[in-house]
Amino acid sequence: MLGFSTSIAIAGVPSAWDTFIYQAAGADPTIIALAKAIVARESEWNPNAINPADPSYGLMQILYGPGGPFPSYTKQQLLDPITNIELGILFLRQQLARYAGDLPSAISAYNAGHATSANQSYVDDVLLYVAWYLANDPLAAGAAAPPTSTSSDTGDTVPSDTTSPPADGSIDTAQAGLGVAGAIALGIAAVVALGSK
Repeated sequence: MLGFSTSIAIAGVPSAWDTFIYQAAGADPTIIALAKAIVARESEWNPNAINPADPSYGLMQILYGPGGPFPSYTKQQLLDPITNIELGILFLRQQLARYAGDLPSAISAYNAGHATSANQSYVDDVLLYVAWYLANDPLAAGAAAPPTSTSSDTGDTVPSDTTSPPADGSIDTAQAGLGVAGAIALGIAAVVALGSK
């Protein structure tokens, strides 16, 4: 999938993995939005996504093998959604540290292993998803921890909130209660959107 898709973004609000994204992101709204944006762009929220060309696996499309960031992990481990989210967010944080918090460079490096202009459309897509999640996802907007309940059948923790953002994908920054990071991400996304027209 190339480009931003509201229907794919909506698939992540709420997602079955919100609790794990929230925990792995340390409740940081920007990391939550960034992780969800990468999931939306990389796998379209498909935990079984495999790109045989790389090869990369799972929700956050972690590169497998000696060329990947976590060479000791098996394909099966990378397809486990919780492991994949934890590793993906760890790798994302490493890229943010590597590029001193420069969001476009960190996103580029997440995708290509280093910052490059060769994947600018990927970076633009992810930034649009970041802005969308910051504005439309209560978890990414920093409203609260994900509500959870325990399923009596399996004992698994699952989201109990099934509210969805506006179907048209509109961004209401006032309602979202964005902080500085959210406003910056929205500004970046707006510039990207204007530049691509």
